[in-house]
Amino acid sequence: MAKLTVHARIAPDGRTFTCRGQEAKTLLLLVEKGKAGVTAYDFRGGPPFRLAAYTHNLIRNSGLSIETQRESHEGGWHGRFVLHTPVEILADEATAVAA
Repeated sequence: MAKLTVHARIAPDGRTFTCRGQEAKTLLLLVEKGKAGVTAYDFRGGPPFRLAAYTHNLIRNSGLSIETQRESHEGGWHGRFVLHTPVEILADEATAVAA
């Protein structure tokens, strides 16, 4: 099984960072969607059930500014996550993961 790895640069200060797995997928989608933001329903192959945790880890580990917007719907609400930090994706690759 392969795990996605993303290497990225924060545009304002040139600092680079690496993330893997679901956090990497989350970062790619946040960059792709831009100001429209991301909800769990935007993920191909089904929603990641811990999207809030992945965005929290990106904030904590990489220093990204990601806003959480509450969107009401019948039966409750869900979060829409919007990346405010300019990020440049340097490379993304699948790396081998030992079983």
